[in-house]
Amino acid sequence: CTQPCESVEREISGGKTDLTSTMAEKAGPRLSTLMPQAAGPRTSLSMAGRRISGAVEAENPRLAHTITKYRDVNTDMDSLESIELMRPGDKFLVWLEDSNLQAKEMLEEATVNLDQFNEEIQIVFNSKKFRPMTIKVAHFREVRRDHECKLSLKLQAKLPADYNDRRLTIVYGRAMMPVLFLHLVAKSDMCYKVWYTGLKGLANAALANLNNADMKYLKSSYLQLLRRAKDEKVTLDYLLERVGAKDKAHKKIAIQFLTESDVGFDKKKKTISTTKFSFLSFLVLHNELELRHDIQEIYLGMLPEGAKFVPLDRIVRFLEEDQGLSAAESGIAVNNILTTLEPHKDARDAKEVSVDGFINYLMSKDGDVYRPQEREKFMDMREPLAHYFIDSSHNSYLTGHQLMGFSSVEMYIQILLMGCRSVEIDLWDGPDDKPLVYHGYTLVTRLKFIDVVNAIDKYAFVSSPYPVILSLENHCSIPQQEYIAATMTSVFKDKLVTYSVDGEKDSNATTWDRISSNLPSPEDLKFKILIKNKKKRKAGEVATVKRQLVISKPVSSMIKEVEAENQPDVELTMEDVDESAPDDVTDMESKEIKALLKKGVDAKAFKARERSTANVAQELSDLVKYTESVPFRSFADSNSNQACTQMSSFVENKALAITRKAPREFMRKNVRQLTRVYPSGLRIESSNYDPMLFWACGCQSVTMNYQTYDAGMQLYRAMFDRNGRTGYVLKPKPMRFASSFRPDATGPVANVKPVTLELTIISGQHLPEANISVSVQVIGVQADRHTVSTKSVKGPHPLWKETFKFEALRLPELVFLRFDVVGAETMLQRIVPFTALRPGYRHVALQTEQNLFVELSSLFIRSKITHIEAEAAKP
Repeated sequence: CTQPCESVEREISGGKTDLTSTMAEKAGPRLSTLMPQAAGPRTSLSMAGRRISGAVEAENPRLAHTITKYRDVNTDMDSLESIELMRPGDKFLVWLEDSNLQAKEMLEEATVNLDQFNEEIQIVFNSKKFRPMTIKVAHFREVRRDHECKLSLKLQAKLPADYNDRRLTIVYGRAMMPVLFLHLVAKSDMCYKVWYTGLKGLANAALANLNNADMKYLKSSYLQLLRRAKDEKVTLDYLLERVGAKDKAHKKIAIQFLTESDVGFDKKKKTISTTKFSFLSFLVLHNELELRHDIQEIYLGMLPEGAKFVPLDRIVRFLEEDQGLSAAESGIAVNNILTTLEPHKDARDAKEVSVDGFINYLMSKDGDVYRPQEREKFMDMREPLAHYFIDSSHNSYLTGHQLMGFSSVEMYIQILLMGCRSVEIDLWDGPDDKPLVYHGYTLVTRLKFIDVVNAIDKYAFVSSPYPVILSLENHCSIPQQEYIAATMTSVFKDKLVTYSVDGEKDSNATTWDRISSNLPSPEDLKFKILIKNKKKRKAGEVATVKRQLVISKPVSSMIKEVEAENQPDVELTMEDVDESAPDDVTDMESKEIKALLKKGVDAKAFKARERSTANVAQELSDLVKYTESVPFRSFADSNSNQACTQMSSFVENKALAITRKAPREFMRKNVRQLTRVYPSGLRIESSNYDPMLFWACGCQSVTMNYQTYDAGMQLYRAMFDRNGRTGYVLKPKPMRFASSFRPDATGPVANVKPVTLELTIISGQHLPEANISVSVQVIGVQADRHTVSTKSVKGPHPLWKETFKFEALRLPELVFLRFDVVGAETMLQRIVPFTALRPGYRHVALQTEQNLFVELSSLFIRSKITHIEAEAAKP
């Protein structure tokens, strides 16, 4: 019941189709029916087909620009050849694991094939015990050849001896965590090569097209339609559901289309033939249901009386005055409309734009609210590290709960792939003098340190070339600290920074001026790993030492042992650890201890905690160069006695108290030194704070619980999804240089022009069928924070037309706009940086709580930005 790709290609490329050849005379006119005052030509189904074919090269997110097989982004020729061979399917041995490396007790033979649109793989098991599985390519996170897997000895015995040579692993999931692993063992070397190459190409293409949710949804809907068919027939009700025809008006349009088209519609039996109802038919029907009265009203406002189409001079005026384009940009946009978006030949010949061409423009990528340049790396990366916000993770190994959750090496991999540049490693003494990574005095599972280091080494610079900071929470004895130093030296090799500001030079030396009082830049430290830890105290300094153990072997021999044992291994559970080993302590406020005691955590261990600092092994101390951990005593001490290479960490409540009592001093400290803020121990469910509270005072490393996508994490991703996901975002200029900037002030900022934003929420598309409103939050420094809301209107296609005005935003570079659809059971939201906001009439594609784009759901808005020249403060 599947349609060959070649026939879809023929339809899109202009070959013979039932729609374009027979329906031109049968379809009713769109404009003349909806708005009789318009004298333009009717919008027939054949024209709608032209809108689709014209949109192929325009990358219209509503239409079929990715229909043609193998035209995915970043898919090379080797991948294309492999994909061609994958489509019929091959037999594999299959088993599953979750992100905690728990293998399902299954090892089954199955046939795996790829659908006609390269959107899904289907696994059909030979055994009837298991239902067929479908995995969307859009959910691929990675395809691996050497992924560590856990399989019982009983099942391993059923595998061929050389199965690892032909095993590939698909890492997939709708959210960052948890992820699942599908292991496939090919029957031959050739099959393995074909599928690994093809799946890798598909995964790369999927990651490059994360925002194209609409097209993926339409393809998926059509595939579901085909799968639901019985005897190559599908019911009318199910088709109407798949195309979103929910109300009477839309159902009437759909039934008229099916009746007048040669698509195998049996009106009496209310069924449609899937052999005749092609994907192009599906797209045209969906397109006909997109009535968009709101956009037609804008078009009619430009249409001269008695004219068929809008002349180009009025389109240019609209592009420059309403959409905020420059003359050069409007010229490019007009050319794009005429060559790829305008479906009517007579409009193209007359150098004019029809209503369909205008709708295509506003629904294309050119009508998206997000400025595309912001997604690329566009910031200067040559300023000191302290001048950037740094993408940072707290307790990076945890996949969930802070006290009883799982630890996973996979978590490090996923956050590094997202561009995170500062990860935390909690280190504790382990058995056999090998440290472990886990959350001390809790029930979370434990990891081998060497496994964490191997993962970081492999994935540190896959997504971004800029430096990674390893924040060590070190609770280890001296021998195990030496093992830590030896392991990192052996594994990271020349990635590890070993030079410092005191003029020390070696083969790792950079062009950075060591006489400068500033830190080096991200550009200076590309592909480098920095270690954040305390340094060994000099003689005469006072320190509380809990224990001092004797080194039994030299570090050079330890490095050799590390290299010899550096093989992937499974993660450990608490039962694998000698609980009688001596434990160190960590700082925790007494009220947090009491709160955790109530949760039933080891009370005896918590009561034994002391405020002390373990001695630091010299070998580990030597690896700390630009990120030395020091306690914060006062701003005067930081300014007078601390180097720019020293940094302090603050628990959120202490940092928040400083932002309220001494925001200006905090800001000045963060011009020169790095500051790390981390969540309170009371956040045992791994919730997050509002990072803007600390960004507003210039704090660079505001760490987050990555495993929880709450409002704080959604804002965090809006910050760091910019600048090419490099993990570094340049702070606004007043936060980098101007000592007079006060984040708590209400007046204008020196050398910054305040802006006024006028925002109109016009309508919504494909929203829940409920009474819904739109809440808009302006997030920034305290004076720039505002919240407004529209009235409630019935979905799924509500019309609001409500305008709000936000006066004199004082630091627009640090402003974000959050849109929330209120009243729906499912969260729909989107956060747009103000600097990425494109003015004019724009579509805001909505996301889920997990920041996944929701198919077809969007808001249609208009924004107008005015710079207030006279109110800019003087330095």
